[in-house]
Amino acid sequence: MESSIIAAQYQVLNTLYHQRNIMRQPVDTICRMCYNAEHIKHVVAGCTTLAPPECANRHGKVAGYIH
Repeated sequence: MESSIIAAQYQVLNTLYHQRNIMRQPVDTICRMCYNAEHIKHVVAGCTTLAPPECANRHGKVAGYIH
């Protein structure tokens, strides 16, 4: 778990975008879940299939209480 978090911070998760632009492999960069461009920001916070709006709203409310 910790290694995945650190990989996300350094933007080296094995996403399709990373495979195509860094590793120079012939792959398509379309997200396998929602068919948008798959890069780290999208996977962590922007994919509507992986993180439905209900989860984002709940997370925002909890963060508001903590803040």
